[in-house]
Formats: sequence, structure tokens, C-alpha cells
Amino acid sequence: MMTNQKMIDSKAVHTLESHQLAYTDILVEGWENLLIDPPAPEEIKTLRESLGLTQSQAAYTVGITDRALWAKYESGIKTPSKFTWTTFLLLTKKHPIFTLEDRM
Repeated sequence: MMTNQKMIDSKAVHTLESHQLAYTDILVEGWENLLIDPPAPEEIKTLRESLGLTQSQAAYTVGITDRALWAKYESGIKTPSKFTWTTFLLLTKKHPIFTLEDRM
């Protein structure tokens, strides 16, 4: 079944820290749309909860060892970088355009 999401393929594969998924030289048209601006704090919390993740699990997903930092994202004290937010979306399969391809 075809979806409207584009697959990320790569020649030089780099492993994301703590994950067995890979990405790098993106070879699809529209790659400039990869990075996603982080949403409002309430939307960050809503997405995390809809995925059934704790703050610790969400933080771990993107390589953050301090759960308190994720809590700061959800409270609006801090804002995740575009890279951090995009990584979270990719690893949770919630990116609106791209999906990661498992190379294992």
C-alpha cells in the first residue's frame, strides 16, 4: 500500500545514537522539508501522551538522558531544536513527509 510519506534512503549510513535506524544523505526530492519547527508545548505533550510514552521515554528516544529537559519542552521553559524535534518525529513515525527505513 502506498502512503503519502517519502522513504529516506542513504548511501553513507550513520546510526542514530541508541537506535538501530539509519539516515544521512537524503536522496529524495523535497529533502529541504525534513526539518520541522517544534510545535507549542501543549502539542509536544499531547503527541507524547498519544504515543503512550513517559517523559523519560520521550527524552530517551532523542538521546536526552535528563527527563527534566523534556518536561521543560512541555512546559514551554525551553524549546527543542528543529533537529531534536525532527528526530523525535522520525523515530516515532510521526513525521508528516518522511519515514525512516530500517536497514537491519
